[in-house]
Amino acid sequence: MIKNILTDWCVNYMSDAEIEVVGLSTVPLTRQKQDIIDAELEKYASATNYIILALFGKSPSEQQKSIEALRDKFYEKFDARPEYLDNILATARLEIQRHKAQARYIRNLRDKVPSFEEGELRLSAPLVKVGRKAIVLKTAEDEVPLPFDKYSRNKNAQVLEEIRSGRTAFQRVRFQWNKEGYFDVDIRLKQ
Repeated sequence: MIKNILTDWCVNYMSDAEIEVVGLSTVPLTRQKQDIIDAELEKYASATNYIILALFGKSPSEQQKSIEALRDKFYEKFDARPEYLDNILATARLEIQRHKAQARYIRNLRDKVPSFEEGELRLSAPLVKVGRKAIVLKTAEDEVPLPFDKYSRNKNAQVLEEIRSGRTAFQRVRFQWNKEGYFDVDIRLKQ
């Protein structure tokens, strides 16, 4: 198990608390899986930026009204799963909060709207399933298994078995895309 202090990933959830994160890597993916993942990364980034534009600069009550107004458009334009919208909202709020924190010290960011860069997915339990040998990413059309590489799988075998059996739960999974054809997977465990 790896213990890290992640300030950039969990600004909204825990301030400087210690968070337990399991870091894994996938094997290089086939071209077919890479194409599916590329489309999913692009969709996730554009959906997050869409929500950021709707929420940025508004009070929490105005944000809730905006979300209710945009819900149907979001379902038509991006993905009809409510869990997907919940994950996008969490990511968008995190990016807005990070941008505001950086804008206090970086003058160039003060009058700009934050944007989410393509290349990262942050998803929770209904959209990802963690197994002992692979993690399954559920897209709108199908499920994409992403097998772990042997080294990281064996290194974290006990934690993966606890997650698979239900003894340990996870909050969110962060996928970071490497251009070489594989993902770095960080699984944040519930305390």
